[in-house]
Amino acid sequence: MKRIYQGNYYQIDKSGNNLPFLFRMEVELDKNFSFNGTVWEEEFTEMSGKHLSVKGFIDNDHISFVKQYPCLYKIDEKWKVNIDVSKRGHAVIYDGYWDESIGSWIGEWEVEGESEFLLFGRIRTEIFIGNFEMKQLELV
Repeated sequence: MKRIYQGNYYQIDKSGNNLPFLFRMEVELDKNFSFNGTVWEEEFTEMSGKHLSVKGFIDNDHISFVKQYPCLYKIDEKWKVNIDVSKRGHAVIYDGYWDESIGSWIGEWEVEGESEFLLFGRIRTEIFIGNFEMKQLELV
């Protein structure tokens, strides 16, 4: 069964404001409510011409999915976007719940940043977290 979702994920800018970025997922749901599909993202797809892949599942009022970038995509400290098609992209983990009062899925996304090797075998890894919301669109 085909489903289309549209929503926003939010990133925090230098001033602490939530910046919305539009995305649209087209997925094929199986009988166990697992799904695979593609994602169009306002920022990434517009700049690169590429779509992300997505895999996930729905379990009653819980949704979980992973969006995989097809190539390296990052924003530096000056908000300059860097795309390198010769390198593998990162994954973003989404986890959320159905909110009946607003008719949307809401939750958080998380992505692992760069890791730094420290003394005595320790590793420090940046973790970025933000919010998302999305609705199912009607199929025509």
